[in-house]
Amino acid sequence: DLFIHTYFKKISTRLAKYGYDPTRLIRTIWDGTEAMIKNDGQKKNEAVFWDYVVGEYGDMILKDKHHFDKFYVEEFDSVKEVCGYNPDAASTVRRLKDNGYRVVLATNPVFPSVATEWRIKWAGLSPDDFELYTTYENSRFCKPNVNYYKEILEKVKKVLESYNFKEIRVPVFEHTELFQRGVGETTDVVQKEMYTFDDKGGRSITLRPEGTA
Repeated sequence: DLFIHTYFKKISTRLAKYGYDPTRLIRTIWDGTEAMIKNDGQKKNEAVFWDYVVGEYGDMILKDKHHFDKFYVEEFDSVKEVCGYNPDAASTVRRLKDNGYRVVLATNPVFPSVATEWRIKWAGLSPDDFELYTTYENSRFCKPNVNYYKEILEKVKKVLESYNFKEIRVPVFEHTELFQRGVGETTDVVQKEMYTFDDKGGRSITLRPEGTA
């Protein structure tokens, strides 16, 4: 898309000044990104990316890594010109926080943190608006790997535990009368949302319709 095209053009133009052929560099960054997407979790995405790049260029490219870093600090912000802007994004995040929700930015972690922080600012937000935002420095998996989401949950769980919150798991099945008595027999929960059956002992059992019922 236009964002990717503009990003590749800008970074390859900048690095061309240091002897990197633009076509080869773009292909290497693209393939390094693919390596991150296939990451099995043994290393952070950052290490996976640079291991691939070193495999293509040799250790010499590590001496030029500061040129890559400077691009993200000094020029990546200019890619904003081709990105859309939706003011509802910022207002939605703030509304969620005002209502007590903990907000995580689960963006595919294939960029360094400085690039992700620029993108957050483009949306009219601050990195501080998020309890966690995923980057290639702090992640071991990428979308659509389910372990990417598990890793986020584990990180958020550690924050909760530091405040002495503990995980609870509610029963999947309950006695039917619990819901009839608790929320009322004429409610939608009882009349429309419950799956009820008799167990082998003749007791009426219901699949819990929701976590709060």
